[in-house]
Amino acid sequence: MERCHEEKMRDLEAQDRELDEKRRVLKAEKAEWEEHQKLDASKKMEKKKKAGKTYF
Repeated sequence: MERCHEEKMRDLEAQDRELDEKRRVLKAEKAEWEEHQKLDASKKMEKKKKAGKTYF
């Protein structure tokens, strides 16, 4: 019974490590995505500014 408990604990610890890794990857991907969104927004603003100047 104790052996079974130890095995389950090892499995849970392994799952916990996997979830931590997935959280870390997700956090990095989210930061990258947010940075990309900021760059896209600033490019759009620059494009609108340039387009606005050509009409005046």
